[in-house]
Parts: sequence; C-alpha cells; structure tokens
Amino acid sequence: MWTTLGYNMLICLAGLQSIPTELYEAAMMDGAGSFRRWRYITIPLMRNNFIFLFITGIISGFSRFTDLYILSGNSSSGKPAGSLQTILMYIYQYSFENPSYGLSCAGAVILFIIVFTVTAINLKVTKTI
Repeated sequence: MWTTLGYNMLICLAGLQSIPTELYEAAMMDGAGSFRRWRYITIPLMRNNFIFLFITGIISGFSRFTDLYILSGNSSSGKPAGSLQTILMYIYQYSFENPSYGLSCAGAVILFIIVFTVTAINLKVTKTI
C-alpha cells in the first residue's frame, strides 16, 4: 500500500486541480456547505480518477513479484509450501528456473484473461463503457 501512495496522491491532486473553481463558487452562492460541495462536486468529478486508480491497483496486485520473491528466499516456488506464489511467480518459475515454456505461456494467458475480465467488469459496473 505504501509503495503506490505517492503515485495515487499525484493522480488525485491532478484530478482535484482539474475541477473548475467556478463550480465551488456557484455552490457557495447557492448556500451549499462544505460537505455538500464535496459530495456533489468533488466526488462525481473525481470518479474517472478513482476508476483509473482502482484498475491500476488491481493490475499491480496481480503482478506482485519482487517483494514476494525476496521473502521466499530468491525462489519463485513461493516458499513455504507455495503459500507466497503468485501467478507472476508461476510464470517466472516455468520460464527461467524450470523451463517449460508451454506452462509459462499458459500462465501468461490466464493472467491476461483475469486482468481483462476484472477490468471489463469494473468498467461495466461503473458504467464507464
């Protein structure tokens, strides 16, 4: 979580700066309080930023490798007893440590299908498509 905090903050800051200040001024003139301005202006206009951050977070979650590789003692088998092995470590294991390119290619295709499906479902649920 801490590794992407700066990136997420930068994306959110860019989204906040893209909101026109005239909207906040008009809401203040209409008598909207700070919570209503946040609820009805900031959150809806930041929606696309949140969707983008959610999708990139899901993708980075599926592609965790380095920290788990180091924790398992520089072995992609996910020691102890495969409990730390992710699909990316599986692809690495059957590409470089125990070369079986068919299995590693199948793992890569499965990873693509999972990420594509999760992204499509997210975009459908959020009505972005």
